[in-house]
Amino acid sequence: MKKIIVVLLLFHGLYGFSQEQVFEKGKVIDNVPVSGTDESYALYLPKNYDPNTLSSAIFIFDPSAQGKQGVSLFVEAAERYNHILICSNQTRNHIKNNFDIINRLFNTVFSTFNIDENQVYTAGFSGGSRLASTVAVLTNKIEGVIACGAGLSPTPDHTPNPSHSFSYVGLVGALDMNYHEMYNTQVFLQKMNLENELFTNDDPHKWPEPSQLAKAIGFLELQAYKKNRKPKNDALIQLLYEEWYLDGKRAEGNSDFPKAVEEYERLKRNFGRYYNLDSITQRIARLKKSKEYKRQEKLRGTIEGEEERVKMVFFDRFQREISAKTLPKKWKWWEKEVQKLREDYSEASDAALKQLGARVENMLFAAAIETANNKLIEKDVEKAIYCHRLLEIFSPEAPYPQFLLAKDYALLNDKTKMLEHLYSAKEKGLSERKYIDGEDAFQRFRNDREFTEFVNGLK
Repeated sequence: MKKIIVVLLLFHGLYGFSQEQVFEKGKVIDNVPVSGTDESYALYLPKNYDPNTLSSAIFIFDPSAQGKQGVSLFVEAAERYNHILICSNQTRNHIKNNFDIINRLFNTVFSTFNIDENQVYTAGFSGGSRLASTVAVLTNKIEGVIACGAGLSPTPDHTPNPSHSFSYVGLVGALDMNYHEMYNTQVFLQKMNLENELFTNDDPHKWPEPSQLAKAIGFLELQAYKKNRKPKNDALIQLLYEEWYLDGKRAEGNSDFPKAVEEYERLKRNFGRYYNLDSITQRIARLKKSKEYKRQEKLRGTIEGEEERVKMVFFDRFQREISAKTLPKKWKWWEKEVQKLREDYSEASDAALKQLGARVENMLFAAAIETANNKLIEKDVEKAIYCHRLLEIFSPEAPYPQFLLAKDYALLNDKTKMLEHLYSAKEKGLSERKYIDGEDAFQRFRNDREFTEFVNGLK
């Protein structure tokens, strides 16, 4: 916790604003240097940015440290709400010095731009989402968190409590392995009396689309009005109401009554102070009385329990095998059960059952990658191979598992199997040599004739 103390100091004005550099507005700038380091960040200044006026800022954390990608997704929201966007090119999942990087980034940004300390936000996707909420918890100086595809940090000291005051908006897809986690996060935050909303879509585990991010950040704009952080904009309030109302109408028109109720209740929570919403209250009551709503709600509960049961079948097997002294040599159980999962759920006619199957498979995929990364850190390459072999079963036509297996065998100095998987990756779609050139695992083969021949065959 002490590692993030610099962030606290920044908010108390110990670093003076002096913008000597001039940055182009309305353009994503890829690599802005962090003072005194070889680190950098991506930057976007909205077209209406004024260096002489206090500005709100969103600090974005991309799990793979792709600053340009992180910033680009928020441009639509930045223009609507006039936010400065900052995304580090160094913070990423699975590194221990993220807080040091964040301290240096905050130091540079607050020294360079005229930031309103009452309108500082953090945002992130996946592990970056957990990092965004952790910064808010440790500093208690963040106004709001935009959490995409993952909830809170599992570390107890990084979890919100009733002393915190930031607002929290979550976004998650129905195919995301963290879908239920995000709903559980919402319940937890309500117990902590933290203002929060959760927006859902039909996506897998990925950054939300720019329009979805802009919609979610609209909630934080309403929170800023509610907390008197900025003067309320009646026209924008009306626009947000109309957009959110259409989401409810669309869900109702699609006969997704639980989703419609969710959207209409969101309207009541956020716009009840501005408009008379008796008609919305009546609409919610009518939908909840319908047989179809009750049927869909019952199915939702059944699916959640069924999903947990199916998930545990696979995860018990995974944990048992990865913990064993001798790793399995045969994969018939996995091949059979994954195929059965797809037949029973992913290929089902009911959309909710399809989503169940996709979520379980995505959970397994993510668990295999996460475990493999940990095993590679421990230099246990054989167990990493086990995990990557599972990825091959989940995605037999994809190049990614083959590429990972090639890296594993390169680490074991097994040239034959390395090349076997590299050529398999190429057959399945790997075409650019930059993925090979950027990997340390292949360094020992740089002067090998067969390896060079393979690499030269890529773009």
